[in-house]
Amino acid sequence: NKQLTAMVADGAPAFSVVRVALDWPRFQYRAPDGTITIDPDGLAALDDLVDSAAKADIHVILDVIHVRVPDGPCAADDRLVGAKWNVPAWAWEKVTSAPQDADCKARPNELGDLMDEVLKLPETTNFIRTILKRYDASTPQGRNVVAVEPVSEPESSGDATGSAPSRNQRLIDGVYAKWLAPKGEA
Repeated sequence: NKQLTAMVADGAPAFSVVRVALDWPRFQYRAPDGTITIDPDGLAALDDLVDSAAKADIHVILDVIHVRVPDGPCAADDRLVGAKWNVPAWAWEKVTSAPQDADCKARPNELGDLMDEVLKLPETTNFIRTILKRYDASTPQGRNVVAVEPVSEPESSGDATGSAPSRNQRLIDGVYAKWLAPKGEA
């Protein structure tokens, strides 16, 4: 909100769009009872941000799963503990069947080969669909959202060639199409 205010201050460049990268571990987490939960307070805070952008006449691109190393310390938020590349620990644990260490900045290569499996998890699909539904252009929250980027900078093992086009096609065929299917498999 502070940055949005600065963007519309007198003398500031005329911005019309801002990209908002979400920290997935902060929006979807393992509750004390073990269920994977989407944080209603996090969504409400995002609603406020989108509303502030609308008041400033700035449109929003939502980057739902922003794969990156966190900016702050790993202990800055208990939901970051065990997260890797801004993917929650619970997601890595589901695909590796092993608990993750507390170093959220670690980038072990073997996890990159499992990114497709993380993105295919039903909980991941639920998170993406929740954001898509909430910020659909027909909803009050979505009136100012001009695009939703499901995953920024996804990593995938691709095919035997390891080429970028094969990785992208694998994500489209195996992951993105499933997220967008009305129900069941695409």
